[in-house]
Amino acid sequence: MAESPYVWIGVAAGVLLLIIERIARPRLTPAQRWALAAGANMARARGDSLDSLAIGIPRKQLRSQLLQWWNIKGPEDVEPRLDWLDREGHTHQLRAMLKAIAAVPQPKVDAWLGQYDEDVQRAFRFAMQHREAFKDGEIVAWDLERLIFVARSAFSAGYLDEAKAWQHIEHAAQRLRRTYGSWSEMSENYLLGRRYWGEGEDLQKHFDAAAHWLLTDRRSPWRRLDWGTEPER
Repeated sequence: MAESPYVWIGVAAGVLLLIIERIARPRLTPAQRWALAAGANMARARGDSLDSLAIGIPRKQLRSQLLQWWNIKGPEDVEPRLDWLDREGHTHQLRAMLKAIAAVPQPKVDAWLGQYDEDVQRAFRFAMQHREAFKDGEIVAWDLERLIFVARSAFSAGYLDEAKAWQHIEHAAQRLRRTYGSWSEMSENYLLGRRYWGEGEDLQKHFDAAAHWLLTDRRSPWRRLDWGTEPER
């Protein structure tokens, strides 16, 4: 049976829409491309675009995620959350944990941890076991890559204008360049932070796989963008 011409018309229309979308997509500056790449651990694992500010998820779904995951109910909640990720985040919590646990004599650690619930105990033990791996007692990559994701999500949800979104994202990217010496070092800190936060090994493997792709695949923005060179604006 011959295929209906309507099938091919539908295919052609779909291809045309993709071409139009790509042509219409705003051209990114080198600094913007680098800034999006700085949030790529999370973006790649989630399947988000690595070459546009917008996240291709329906607005209603994005708003639901922002509310559920970040307690962002509307535009007024966005910048306080971005500022918290920039100034404190989980790095502030981690440093407080490391300081507190350092003051407890080793034989008394288990009894001291008994005052906390299971999740907090897990975080304390992880911090103790990996204190040497944390860069200066921080997980800045974990905090700032999430900042980039929240800014992109808030823009795509209609909660943050484009200029403000780029302002926060580029600021986070600049901090990441100053803090780490390579894409690999940044990625290791992000993954360490995610394990400290703890959402289970089933999901962790997807983030590990995303990091491996970013570091090794020739299509990765990390393979095309030099870490050490300040991108043009």
